[in-house]
Amino acid sequence: MDTTGNVTVQTSVQTPDVRSTVSAVSTAANTTLPCSHCCYMQKRYEYVKRANVHLHARYKAALRKIRSMSKRNVGFNVAVSKFLRRDQVNALSRNSRRGVKWSSPTVKSGLALHFTCSPTGYV
Repeated sequence: MDTTGNVTVQTSVQTPDVRSTVSAVSTAANTTLPCSHCCYMQKRYEYVKRANVHLHARYKAALRKIRSMSKRNVGFNVAVSKFLRRDQVNALSRNSRRGVKWSSPTVKSGLALHFTCSPTGYV
């Protein structure tokens, strides 16, 4: 009671911490039943992971193929360069045969080979 005769009452109402209650509920919910988006993302992650492993294997196989083909290509170039000129080898390695300019020695050696083997390719 104060000096004027009024009674003051002090009440202390304790309110529960809402954040701790909500986090406890949401944590319990997440551990027992994951949301549908989490399930989807987990499946998507597994799919992408398998695809990555598959693509990495294809990448390694392609590298092996490139290495073996380049080794064969070196052997081919050595064998062919013994009787063909550089511009002939370049023309054979192109996809298109249009627009190839031949040097004079190439034309001479090509004609000599043609007349040596005859038009049918036999001697």
